[in-house]
Amino acid sequence: MRQKKQKKKWRSEKGEKNKSKKLNFSIFIFKARYIYVVGRGVGDWQNAGRMRKMKTLLFLLLVSVVLVLVSGCISTDSTVEVVKEGDYVLIDYIGKLEDGTVFDTSIKDVAIEAGIYNQKRDYQPLGFTVGAGEMIKGFDKGVVGMAVGENKTLIIPPEEAYGAYREDMLTTRPIEELTTAGITPVVGQKILTTRGQAGTIINVTDTEVVIDFNHELAGKTLIFDVTLVSIDRAGMIPE
Repeated sequence: MRQKKQKKKWRSEKGEKNKSKKLNFSIFIFKARYIYVVGRGVGDWQNAGRMRKMKTLLFLLLVSVVLVLVSGCISTDSTVEVVKEGDYVLIDYIGKLEDGTVFDTSIKDVAIEAGIYNQKRDYQPLGFTVGAGEMIKGFDKGVVGMAVGENKTLIIPPEEAYGAYREDMLTTRPIEELTTAGITPVVGQKILTTRGQAGTIINVTDTEVVIDFNHELAGKTLIFDVTLVSIDRAGMIPE
């Protein structure tokens, strides 16, 4: 009986030991899994941090490249030749009034489209020496600083163009004065006096003619779309 009891007791102790081993083994597996999961989570967190840093660096690099490209586009290169006073320049232009009416141009196709084409005119870029007083003030100073190939719009007020419209530039003459000179007066007709004054007949009656000696663009704001074709640094007319 004692042996049986001892055997039962031994088996019971052995079972307890086995249970304890199984429990310890389960705890070990749990710990191992926990360590793996935590370690993987830390690794993922570290990888995510590295990815964020990498994205930040790539973004900053992209911004730097864009800034360099933009600064290259807008920077003023000291080697670029620009118009200065005394330069002889060639300019293509389209002259318009504020309502969009084209009154003059150096471009043949534009003249045809605007209905102002003149067969006797040679449509070529306009050449002049900057600052020499050959052009109206606003046009002359408006091209200073331009580079070859550059386009620019000049908005020129009357005081920098052909001046204000003056009533004292209107004159009334007897109609016989013109007919005696062989002129049949018609409204809109251009005439030239013996003193070299150019005028436009704006009214005709049976006895009188009203002549306007204002420039036809006097009192008007002028808009010029200009393109610089060339610069001659020596200020000499090219052959």
